Amino acid sequence: MKKLSMMFAAMAAFVLLGAVSCSKDTDNGYDGEPGTGKVVIAFNFDTQEAGRADYTTSASKPTTSWKNNITSLTLFLVDPLTDMVKVALPVTELPTDDDIAAESFTFTNVPAGDYTGYLVANFDQSNANFSGSTINQDIDDLLMGMVALTSWPKDPVSEATSTAYEEAPEIFLAVRPNTDVDANTTNDYFLDTNDHFILTRAVSLIRVRINNSVGDGVDNTKVDFSHADASLRIRRIGTSLNPKSTVAPSPALSTNLIWDKGWNIGNTPPTGYSAGLLIDATNGQSAWKDLRVYPGGGTGTSANKFNIVVSGMAEAGYVPSGATTGLAAPALVYWDGTVEAAVTANNILELNVDLKSQGKPTVPIVTETGSLIIGVGLANWGSISGVYMPI
Repeated sequence: MKKLSMMFAAMAAFVLLGAVSCSKDTDNGYDGEPGTGKVVIAFNFDTQEAGRADYTTSASKPTTSWKNNITSLTLFLVDPLTDMVKVALPVTELPTDDDIAAESFTFTNVPAGDYTGYLVANFDQSNANFSGSTINQDIDDLLMGMVALTSWPKDPVSEATSTAYEEAPEIFLAVRPNTDVDANTTNDYFLDTNDHFILTRAVSLIRVRINNSVGDGVDNTKVDFSHADASLRIRRIGTSLNPKSTVAPSPALSTNLIWDKGWNIGNTPPTGYSAGLLIDATNGQSAWKDLRVYPGGGTGTSANKFNIVVSGMAEAGYVPSGATTGLAAPALVYWDGTVEAAVTANNILELNVDLKSQGKPTVPIVTETGSLIIGVGLANWGSISGVYMPI
């Protein structure tokens, strides 16, 4: 079978309108109820190519397999004229293969009709806005929301009205027009690979790599990114996505953020990553972190531009920005900046951050530019590119 790369996700509940089975083979016989049809479909994963960076580009990427990365699959059959969901078919037996080879799934007793098929993977990882029956709901209105954090270190000044979320769920989506079901027959969308549903990442990945050995008049090697409380914030984020890959507008965009603590140190790929370089240690990089986001961002005067905040634990004696004396005890310090790029689905932004300035003693307020403007490299998820960013 043809192998392709993949992506995953979040959503909510559905209605079971037929039995489903999974296999790598297909059955062309029809034994269903009169007035219904059988649908056989195949799911593959999209593949991408490689890119370049100013630092040596990282090569290790999150790995993907049916066994380890897919937690739910649902096929929504939608009226192409009204966009209303007419049939929702969950896959009850998920593949367990440790690969991404094409799989076939058979649904029986499916109501006949002309449909657009929307395949959604991993909706169960999200805070979806729907439960129970999705029948006769507009496909645009089925939103897969990020999960809000119940506890996080909110800054009382700069984040007084902010809401923090977990990183975006790993959503995979595939859309196939003309997924029609003719009555009293097997409708086979497996045999011809052109008919396959190609699962494609609907989220983006931001990878931040830090070099704290290049301070301009300040020794930022005294800031420890291996400390458990060192963190990454990505601000100005969209927080929900529908099966058409549309990120829902958010009136609270300026106060939404993803927060996660714990940086990865060194070049040893963690579990779930392929072999290869993660940081350019030869040129001073020491820490890195990946976070998934929904597509978004902007350039120029856009109010949608991502804003990032990196933090590490500074030693006693370190002099933060704006201070005249050193810290009496270890404390977190922060750097922030605006990302000058619109991030699209299934792409990676690798941000190579050089910490040249003093860290700030508190979480900075989101401004148009922050303390730096970050240039970015845009690459397909299957590849990684990056840019140099002095802070």
